[in-house]
Amino acid sequence: MRVLPGLYNERPISFDALVEETELYFLFMPVKGAVRKKLVEIVAYEMPIPERVMPFPLMRWAGLPDVEWRPSYWVLWNGTEPEQGRVRTLTPEQRALSIFEFADYQIVVERLGSPLAAQH
Repeated sequence: MRVLPGLYNERPISFDALVEETELYFLFMPVKGAVRKKLVEIVAYEMPIPERVMPFPLMRWAGLPDVEWRPSYWVLWNGTEPEQGRVRTLTPEQRALSIFEFADYQIVVERLGSPLAAQH
């Protein structure tokens, strides 16, 4: 799921400009289940996905935690296979990549309301 900037009190009339915005981050969420439970609603079915985010975006995957519960390494993943081996220290560009994770509805809502959401 692409998390785009902005929160709206009313549904935008057009999504053309919105889909071209740079996303805050990507994550995986069980959207179908959230729709079925009426937690979320699909509002734009056939919007094009910008070419710059196709194919799958490069993401960072946290390895096992160290004694201080920080990732002891990272894996950069392109959607099909690791981009390279384990990375102990991320470059600033790699730190800007989204973290590969699955988030439920509650986590997504909490992050959207957080001023730290853009730093995810």
